Amino acid sequence: MNDRTLYDWFASSVDRYPEEPALEVKGQTLTYRQLDERSCAVAAALVEAHGKPPPGSPCWPRAASPPSRAISPRSASAPR
Repeated sequence: MNDRTLYDWFASSVDRYPEEPALEVKGQTLTYRQLDERSCAVAAALVEAHGKPPPGSPCWPRAASPPSRAISPRSASAPR
């Protein structure tokens, strides 16, 4: 069985296909890069509103400390 998580799959897709369509809702399409940027913004807002997420939270990868910028698991490597 594959031990990759949904987060692993998504991060790999962002790296490999940043400009490919990732999500389409009601005629609006977001690329993997755009979806990643929006998810990082949501994670940042949640952290700011509620503080550091508890251990095991989906905001950070398992068995890892939060990234130094403390926004989301992708923020440390996401292009700006």
